[in-house]
Amino acid sequence: MANYAYMTIEGKSQGLISEGCSTLESIGNRYQVGHTDEIMILAFNHMMSNDGHAVHNPITLVKPIDKSTPLLAMALNEQEKVKVLLDFYRTTQHAKQEKFFSIQINDGLISDINLVMPNIIDDGAGLILEHISIRYKDVTWTHHKAGTSGYALWEMTKFMN
Repeated sequence: MANYAYMTIEGKSQGLISEGCSTLESIGNRYQVGHTDEIMILAFNHMMSNDGHAVHNPITLVKPIDKSTPLLAMALNEQEKVKVLLDFYRTTQHAKQEKFFSIQINDGLISDINLVMPNIIDDGAGLILEHISIRYKDVTWTHHKAGTSGYALWEMTKFMN
């Protein structure tokens, strides 16, 4: 069964950007009861490396176009600091969804947004997707079920010119 993820994002000036994002009005028949103020995440990628010092690349997310799309574009344009919480869910042995892992980002900046509409002849589903990259000052990883967590501080100034 598929694993799911949801994102809550709060802007320093806009407030709760993810408010109402998983509603019928926002994403149509893909809306999620119980996740009204969260953004459905369809894909996630975060690469880190170490070549003598830790290197944190931006977190990259794929999401459907929703109520937050124009607000995220404004946050990118205004270089608005954002706080992000990503909650990851898995299916239990009893076929229920449980939150088992979270990533918290503080002092994030949206660095890239790419809207992609697939060729509807090649891809019958034709879901328009938004790819978002977020750089950050610090990150916390928490495995709720195993009781472990980790924290890293990253100097975002390394990314800014």
